[in-house]
Parts: sequence; structure tokens; C-alpha cells
Amino acid sequence: MHVHDIHVSLNGRDTWSGRLAVPDSLGMDGPVATLAEARQRARRALHEHPGASVRVLLHAGRHALRAPLEFDPQDSGPVSYEAAGDGPVLLDGGVEVGGWTEDIVNGRRAWIAD
Repeated sequence: MHVHDIHVSLNGRDTWSGRLAVPDSLGMDGPVATLAEARQRARRALHEHPGASVRVLLHAGRHALRAPLEFDPQDSGPVSYEAAGDGPVLLDGGVEVGGWTEDIVNGRRAWIAD
């Protein structure tokens, strides 16, 4: 069974192949940038190569999810999502809150943001 590796990195681009763990020296190919793109490529690999398995390798860093990452029946099959082993991986679906101000609310110190 052939294994397809798809690399996801903070310094990747979704226009790249995802076959390389780091960008090449010419900046022409390297890892993809988002988990959503890796999921699409995993789906394509499973469709084009029946019986193959796919590993999505997440490289170190905080991977921000801009929308929920949804899986459905076309994602079933031998697919794994794994840390690449080059440092901690964080999947973050939160929204950063900024513009904090300190105030007194009901006689107590409070931090408030819009």
C-alpha cells in the first residue's frame, strides 16, 4: 500500500504540492499552508489511488483554523493526521480578542473588550 505524505507548515503555500517538508531553495514548491488544503489533497489522493494511505504531517507551530474543519464520508479511508515531530503543534480555532481596557465594574477592577 503506497503512502502519500502531505506536509502542512506555517511557511507553506496552498499552491505548493505539499510533498516537501520545507520550501525548496527556489521557493517554487514546499508544504501546503492550511489543514483545509491538506484535507482536499488527501481526498484527491484517496480517489486517484484506491488502496493507498495518506499521512497529513503537521509541522511545529500554531495552525489557525479560519473555519470549522469538517470531515465527511469522502474522508474515510486510511488517512492519519499527525504531528511531524519537529516541535509542538497547536490547532487553534479561537478568535483573538484585542482592544482591552481596564475599568471598574460594580466596584471591582475588570478588563473589558468590545
